[in-house]
Amino acid sequence: MPIPPNLVKQELHFAYFRAVVADAGATAAPPTPDIGIDFVVSGARIRNETKFAPTGLSFLCQLKSTTDWKISGDHVVYVVDADAYNKLAELKKGLGILILYALPTDGTEPLSVTEEMLRLRKCCYWYRIPRAPTTKTSSKTIYIPRSQVFDRHAVTHLLDTDRLDAYSGQVEAK
Repeated sequence: MPIPPNLVKQELHFAYFRAVVADAGATAAPPTPDIGIDFVVSGARIRNETKFAPTGLSFLCQLKSTTDWKISGDHVVYVVDADAYNKLAELKKGLGILILYALPTDGTEPLSVTEEMLRLRKCCYWYRIPRAPTTKTSSKTIYIPRSQVFDRHAVTHLLDTDRLDAYSGQVEAK
């Protein structure tokens, strides 16, 4: 018996997510134990020709895959569970990022494979959750700019944003 459709969507999202992170030259690992964050994405750097090291830059993600999204002008509109939203909004430091896999809404299969290509349909968008928890108890509607496609450039941008955020909180010694 095959796995339920919602788990198929989740596994396709994990595959998309991991492929993008790898393409950016970063790493992704789920935290243990499960604390409501799906992955921690970490930067890596080359130390010499054969060795790599962590950069210390990272961001935390929740992954959501759904066909229940819509386009409104320049935004993707998605209704997220309030508790899931608040887990990222309540972070004391670091970036809390929601990665939305907007699956096809027209009933077409999201995955197609040929000898030349593996293709996942529609795409993932990223949204940085602000440090302001919602007071709503059930859900929160978010508006993700359509320009925020989750690709290798987004991963690099988010890791750089973590660096800038880390330095913005420091006070120079006099």
